[in-house]
Amino acid sequence: MWSVAVFAHNESLHILRCLHSLMDEASNIDVYVLVNGSTDNTYEKVVAFAERHPWVHPVAIAIGCKCNAWNIFVHEMAPASDAYFFLDGDCHVYPNCLAELAKSLALHKTAYASAAFPAVGRNKEKWIAELLQSSIWGCLYALSPEAIRIIKTNNIHLPVNAIGDDSILEYLLLTNFRGGKDDRNLERIVPAPEARFHHDPISFLKFTHYIEYYKKQVRDSVRWLQCQILITKLKREGVQAMPESIDQLMILEEIGKIRLRNGIDGLFDRLALRKVLEKIQHP
Repeated sequence: MWSVAVFAHNESLHILRCLHSLMDEASNIDVYVLVNGSTDNTYEKVVAFAERHPWVHPVAIAIGCKCNAWNIFVHEMAPASDAYFFLDGDCHVYPNCLAELAKSLALHKTAYASAAFPAVGRNKEKWIAELLQSSIWGCLYALSPEAIRIIKTNNIHLPVNAIGDDSILEYLLLTNFRGGKDDRNLERIVPAPEARFHHDPISFLKFTHYIEYYKKQVRDSVRWLQCQILITKLKREGVQAMPESIDQLMILEEIGKIRLRNGIDGLFDRLALRKVLEKIQHP
């Protein structure tokens, strides 16, 4: 059997499509839908779906944080399984997607993770190029039982309120969950090109889509700032320096050390920096 964690925060519009896409592999999976901090009716929709499909298990989590939900699943809920899958609730998978991820793990005995590929998107080719270089994308990936065992044994948690769960996990995988500067253990992450998922790309046909794009870019820059500070610390001090919350590191002393990027990324970095500083000054 396989275990699937689905992360859903206010995903009322997408969650049923996500769950329906898993039905082809339903005989071999247990799906835990981690509805975290939702204020819409996502949870009610999952409960109604689960009444007809017992392989789905609704989980209500008060805090709206993917990293916190990830910690709860891995450390408190994940049963013994042949493979573990992590899927965003606003995505849906293509046929045999999970099987392809599991196959990639089985074919590469030294791998801790396998990465699925986006089927659509404006930046699809860029993402695929990155995924082919031992990277993972948070929309969908798989972890091996050995990876889960190491995470549990060493009590490794992702920092609460961190945005870049996949970037943090990727770094941990490439350092054999030790942290430090040796992050070139590329055999730990393998691509699964035949494992495809769909994530709706942002369209620019409506004004609201521009607002959505703006918010996403600022959020991505906050993520970049957080990861710069966190991974620098982990490279210096090892995985034992992982904070309980990313907020513990987002202080003026650490932020002042970051060199912002140039170009359009730099513009959003500055907007993100202003947002982070406002949170520090008005917690």
